[in-house]
Parts: sequence; structure tokens; C-alpha cells
Amino acid sequence: MLAVGASSLSVACAFAVAHPVFDGDGPFRNGEDFGTPATCESIGDWIDRLPDCRGRITMVMAVHAWLLALCVRRVAIHVSARKAAPTATQIRAKPETPVQPCEAHTMPAPALPMTSIESLVVPFIVPALALLLDANPGLDVEILFSTATINMHRHDADLALRMVRPERGHLRMRQLATMGFGLYGPPDGTRPGRVVAWPEAASLGTLLKWTQAFAEAKAPRLTVNTLPGQVEAVRHGIGVSVLPHFVARDARLRLLADRLPGGEMMQRPILLVTHADLAASRRVGSVAEAVSEEIIRQRRALAEP
Repeated sequence: MLAVGASSLSVACAFAVAHPVFDGDGPFRNGEDFGTPATCESIGDWIDRLPDCRGRITMVMAVHAWLLALCVRRVAIHVSARKAAPTATQIRAKPETPVQPCEAHTMPAPALPMTSIESLVVPFIVPALALLLDANPGLDVEILFSTATINMHRHDADLALRMVRPERGHLRMRQLATMGFGLYGPPDGTRPGRVVAWPEAASLGTLLKWTQAFAEAKAPRLTVNTLPGQVEAVRHGIGVSVLPHFVARDARLRLLADRLPGGEMMQRPILLVTHADLAASRRVGSVAEAVSEEIIRQRRALAEP
């Protein structure tokens, strides 16, 4: 196990207390000062006692390297629970401080939160994690999906599969594949005049724009906020919809157009996004590797009609 000297987690946040009282024997100090380092045995209790403050505080930890990323996660959870997100986090070392022996069971890890595009959960993510979770009974993973773009800066997730590129933040991003879309109708080849679409939402702007490109003036609509619901609506002949090729193919829907009226392809990137400060986390790395391998293996099925 890799041992490191004492490190400090600096958190800049905006809480209600301007002049907090710090325990003299504790790891928390105002600004950039160093307190008494928390050990592997005490780190969990000290994080639960994170002081309310306004401004920057420093938490000193004499722990092994595998705990650093977990500490960042735990602090972020406590900060978010108080309705105030950190504006900055920084890990820095304080030299010449011994590290106490540390066992893996001293601070139980919370479930690794992962957010995903809805359509990828059943056919890709669950099969990808099957072998990994079977071989690692102590690894807990939480899979969530939402049509809204998850805020990675609030540590709402440690790992995310998304189609929207992050605009800022200390994040690592990798494009795994491209998801192709087409306009699909019922299996019998008819083309109903009604449009089946997502509800209005900023994160769904591209899909809504593509749908509008095929809709006739004043065409009736059915809005459904789940992908399976849209597929079933098309399958029952209610309307036509812009859907991922692999989803429509499995439902045996009829492809009506694989390009926009202007000739442009309908494609979105599948991006894997993680926090840069979790790059050394074996939990995050193992889950990211398993999911990435499965999606890359099926790139062609994701992209083509």
C-alpha cells in the first residue's frame, strides 16, 4: 500500500459563520494553516464535524494515498448537504509528518455515483459491470440517469456518461463513441402525422431541434420524458420520433430518414467525464475501464442504422 506524508484538503466555500471556532486538537484551521493531522482511524469522524465557515479552511490528513480521493468526495457530500458548493478544492502536502498504519475497513467507502445517458444503462452499462462487481463484492456502484445535465462540479457524480461537453472545471473527458440517430416510424411502414418528442429542456436542445426539422407546420405532438415511452408510442403507430439507431433497431421500427432535410448527419458524442482529482482512484478507474471497453466494443452498433 502506498503511503504519503500528511496532506491538506483546502476548501473554499460560503457558509453562514464568518468566524468559526476550531478544535485545537483537530485537523481544521482557517486559511492555509496546518492543524493536527487526522489519521486513518479518525478521518471519518472529523469529516462529519466539518466546521461551518465563510471562506477557506484547511483540513490536514496523515493518511494513505488511497484515502485522499475518498476524503475529497466525503467533504463534498457534507458541503452539498448544506446547500453550498465548494468553489475550489486543492490537495497539498505538509512534509515530515509520519503516516499511521491504515486498514481498508477504517473508513467504509460510499457507493460510487455514476450518471448515464438513459439509453445506455440496460444494454451497455449493466452488462459491462457484471464481471467487475462479481469479482469485487465490496464495490458499491450507484447508477443514475436524468435528462438534465449533472453538475460534476458539485460532485453529484464521480463518473458520467454524457453527450454535452463540459464547459469548465477540473475534469477529464474522453470520447468513447458516437451515437447515431434517425427519424423512425411504426413497423408497418406508415408515417403518422403526429410527432413524438421530448419535453422542452435546455439539455435536450439538439434532439428537439432535429425533431422540429421533420415536423410539419402545426403538427400534433405527444411529449414523453422517457425513451421507452417514445419507442412504444412509435411502435403503436401514434407518431414518428427521432431515436437512437440501436434503440429503434431493437424495437424493429421503420427507418424513415437517417439525415436531416438539409443532408446533415444526426450524431452525438458519447463522452466519459471524471474528476481530475480522482484520477488515482482505483474504484473510479476500474468502473470507467469496464464501461469504456464495452462501449468502444460496440461503437459500430451505436453509430449505424
